[in-house]
Amino acid sequence: IGEGAFENCIWLQGVTLDNSGDATMKFDIGARAFAGCGTALTQGFSINFNGVAIRSIGKNAFKGTKVTKMIINDTTDVSALRFGGMAFDGVEVEVQSGSTKFQATGGAIYQLNANGVAEKLLLLGSVNGDTFTVPDTVKEIGSYAFAKSGLKKVVLGASVSKIGEGAFEGSSVQEVD
Repeated sequence: IGEGAFENCIWLQGVTLDNSGDATMKFDIGARAFAGCGTALTQGFSINFNGVAIRSIGKNAFKGTKVTKMIINDTTDVSALRFGGMAFDGVEVEVQSGSTKFQATGGAIYQLNANGVAEKLLLLGSVNGDTFTVPDTVKEIGSYAFAKSGLKKVVLGASVSKIGEGAFEGSSVQEVD
C-alpha cells in the first residue's frame, strides 16, 4: 500500500488486509497510507490484519486516524507496529483467539515470550481509570505505547529496562513510578 495511498479519506470505514490464501505474501504499508482516515465517521476506523504478514508500516501510516478497533494475530510483525504517535486511548484492541505470540489484557497488548509470559508492552488501548500498572514480567515498553494517552500515572514494573521511541509522546502522563 503506497505512501499516502488513502491519506485523508475521511469517510473510509476501515481496512481488512487479505492475502488470498498465499501465506508467503507480506504487506508493506507506506508512510501516511491511512493518515487522517475515518475522521468524519462517528463509528471510527477499524484495522484488521486478518492473518496476513505485515513486513513494514511506514512513519505516520495511521496518524490522525480515528481508529476504534484493531485486530492482530500471530502473523503480525510487531517490529513494524510503529504507529507514529497515533492515539490508542479508547481503541478496542483484539488479539485473535489461539494466539501464542500476543495477549490482550486490561486494554493493553503484550508480546509473549516462548513460555507465554508477557515481556513487551506493545500498546495501550482503552483502559479504566487514570493509572496503569505495567506488570513485573514486562521488560520493554514499545514505541508509542502510551502516545497521546489520557492517563495521569504509569507505574513501571520491576523488570522494565527499555522504553521505546515516543513511548509517552503527547500523553497526559504526569507521573511515572
